[in-house]
Amino acid sequence: MGHSVWYLENRDMCQFIPKYIVKIEKQPALVESITEVDFDVSAGPSILNGQEKLTALEESMFAFSALPDIRSKEMHKESFVFNLENKMYHVSFIQEEDPSKVRGCTQKSIAIQCCRYLPVLPLIMSQKLCSSKMYTPEIALEALKTLELPSNKEALRILHEHIPPHVHALLEKHKNTIIENLMRCKSFLVIGPTPTAVSLTVSYLSMFCGTRYGGKVLPYRSSFVNSPLPPSSILGVTNEHFYKQARFDNIINTTEGGYYYKEKKCTEDLERLFGEMEEFFLDSPESFHVERWLCRMSDFGASIRARRIFREFFNSANFVEWLSSHGYQEVLGGNKEKPLSQMDLN
Repeated sequence: MGHSVWYLENRDMCQFIPKYIVKIEKQPALVESITEVDFDVSAGPSILNGQEKLTALEESMFAFSALPDIRSKEMHKESFVFNLENKMYHVSFIQEEDPSKVRGCTQKSIAIQCCRYLPVLPLIMSQKLCSSKMYTPEIALEALKTLELPSNKEALRILHEHIPPHVHALLEKHKNTIIENLMRCKSFLVIGPTPTAVSLTVSYLSMFCGTRYGGKVLPYRSSFVNSPLPPSSILGVTNEHFYKQARFDNIINTTEGGYYYKEKKCTEDLERLFGEMEEFFLDSPESFHVERWLCRMSDFGASIRARRIFREFFNSANFVEWLSSHGYQEVLGGNKEKPLSQMDLN
C-alpha cells in the first residue's frame, strides 16, 4: 500500500514519546594534567614531565602531536587542540631563536588536559606565556589559577576574530549547505597550512551559526597519529595526502579556498530557521517540545526537506550537545529529576 509524502513525513510526529527539558549544572573545567614537551636533536620530540602512563607508541604520538613542524628558525607560536585516546589536550607552542641550541632555536610546548573541551584556552595561554622560559608546568598552572574562562558566546567571538577573511567568505558562501551537514552530523575534513589554522577552523565550525556538533571534534591531528577515525567527526589536518578524502562527506580546504560536498546544495534558509528555533527554545526552555516546533515549522510553510533535516537533528547527538551548551538536557517520560550521571565534580 502506498502512502503520500505528507503522511510519511508527519507520521513520526504522531508517535508522541513524552520528553522533558531539564536544567543541568555546569561542569567545572578541571585541569587533569599539564605536560611539557621539548624538541631534542638527538632524541626528537620528548615529554619532559610525563604524568600519565603511556606506551612507547602513545608517547611518540603525543610528542609529535604537541610539536608542529616549523621550517624556519624565527620566533613562532602555535595554539591548537588535539585529541588522543579520547582526551583533549590544549596546546601552546613556542619557537625562539637560541644560539646555544644545535638547530639555532628552542622548541617547546605546554599541553593542558582538561575534563572538557575549551577551544580558546590555547590562544589565551599563548598570550600569557611570553617566552620559552615560561613554558613550564609550574608557570602554566599559576597562569591557570588566575584565568577567567570566557562564556560560550565570548569564545565564539574570539574564534570568529581569529578566522581569516577568506575562510569567512568561504563559509558564508556555502552557509546553509554547511549548516545542514552539521545538523545531520556528517563528517568533515578541514585542510589548512598550520595546526593553529585548522584547529581554529574546526573549533569554529563545531559551533557554526549556533549549531553544536555532536560527533567527534578533532581540531588538529598529526600525521603520526594512526588511531581509527569515528564515522561522524570534524578532522583538522595539515597533510591532506595522509587521509582518503573520499571517506568524508565534506572537505573544506582553507589553503585553496575550496568546499566540496557529496550531497546536493541546500537551498533552505537553515540559518534563519535554526535561529528561530533557538529563540523559541530560549523563550521557555523547560516547556520546549520537539513536536511543537515541528508543527510550528509546518504552520509557517517550511519545506518537507527542512522539516526532515530538523527531525534528524532532534534525534541526533547534535541536539544533545546543543542542549548541553545552553545548560539543559532531555529526559524521557516524566522523570524530571537530576540524572545520576550528573555529579558535582567539585
